[in-house]
Amino acid sequence: MSCLTFHLTDTDHPDACYAIVQNETYNQLTIYYPNVDLTAGTLSGRISDNYKDEDQTFTVDFNFEPMVFGTFTFNGKPGNYTQIKPFLTCAQTLALPVPPRTRTTATDRVVIGGTGANVWVYDIYHTDASNVCIKLIRGYVEVIPSVTQ
Repeated sequence: MSCLTFHLTDTDHPDACYAIVQNETYNQLTIYYPNVDLTAGTLSGRISDNYKDEDQTFTVDFNFEPMVFGTFTFNGKPGNYTQIKPFLTCAQTLALPVPPRTRTTATDRVVIGGTGANVWVYDIYHTDASNVCIKLIRGYVEVIPSVTQ
């Protein structure tokens, strides 16, 4: 299985709303993993300011709806997929700090960690019954500040 890369940003997806908004439930991402039934395993996922554990100053863990394996149409192609739906609660998104800087275009250099950061990072793993762990997806995260909270 290969690891997918998908950025939870509005900068990289200007016609969609993938960035996380503080103090709002986040359920914008649905992953369709092809040709493998992953439903017998468990999922874990995390957002942080850095990929290195020793350098992380915060982490927020994803919750997951139950996985579903079946026939779905994804990108216009019907097939067998495991559907994975990570989500965050309002309290979890409120706990995510806004990066010190923002990106204005998809060509802006991405800076992870430190005072110059303009994105956070995330990844999602699957662990099967034999305790084999694989990374399913990873990417950058933009956090939009809440006006009300």
